[in-house]
Amino acid sequence: MNFYADVQQELKEEIGIDLEINVKNTRFIGIAGNPWSSENDLVFVTVTPYPDSHFETFPLIEHIRFVLLRNKNEVKRLLDWGLLPNDDQPRAIAYGSRMALEYLANHHF
Repeated sequence: MNFYADVQQELKEEIGIDLEINVKNTRFIGIAGNPWSSENDLVFVTVTPYPDSHFETFPLIEHIRFVLLRNKNEVKRLLDWGLLPNDDQPRAIAYGSRMALEYLANHHF
């Protein structure tokens, strides 16, 4: 099984990113598991050349919307309090998303 090929297919289907995925532009972060449902997700972080406008306008099927997190403070606010930028209503964060956000907070910003 080639997980990079799976990531490439998911990106194309879910958010219209047509990009060759490889070890240079994609990092495997880990496996995030939900202890209540036993559901597991492989978590990857991918760098793309796509502009923010792509994510703002692409018609989403499996997701409600994308939220732009511009800096470490916004990521930490979401992780620590469940608060999105310009929002005061706490949100739950999926296990895989939490893992990716923690990685980004510690290694990207």
